[in-house]
Amino acid sequence: SLARPTVSVRLPLDIAQVAVDRRGNVLAVHSRFGRVVVYARATLAPLARFDFPVDGVPIAAGMTPSGDSAVLLFENRREVRVVDLRPATPVLGPAIAITGLDAASGERPWDVVVTATGRPLLSVGTGRFARHRLVELDLATGAATPRTDTDADAFN
Repeated sequence: SLARPTVSVRLPLDIAQVAVDRRGNVLAVHSRFGRVVVYARATLAPLARFDFPVDGVPIAAGMTPSGDSAVLLFENRREVRVVDLRPATPVLGPAIAITGLDAASGERPWDVVVTATGRPLLSVGTGRFARHRLVELDLATGAATPRTDTDADAFN
């Protein structure tokens, strides 16, 4: 058998999602406390911590294929933010407003995955258990373009 080095640390129980960057560092979405923390691979010590207001807590993160950045989604907000994981201390980018959602119905993003080409796909809907649709997000403009080649409920 192969003995692999392991590291353990006590983390809060509120972790909604975890992603691993290209260096093996761990990005954890702590939705209950409204924060995202990047932990060092070797020690699991925090490298960066980003706190958000109560009305916009992070709910999901999608890692880019290169592992250089992650796209964050927020509860009750029609926006994303990108965390640049390349520097020794990760950097949080500005909010990118998502356009093309039906604000009158309360449609908002619920989940995110990032494609092999680096484009975020968002599952959007009016509630967690409502029917969702899939949109592709342009990070340069915030434009959400509907995708009809797959079912958004498939990854919800």
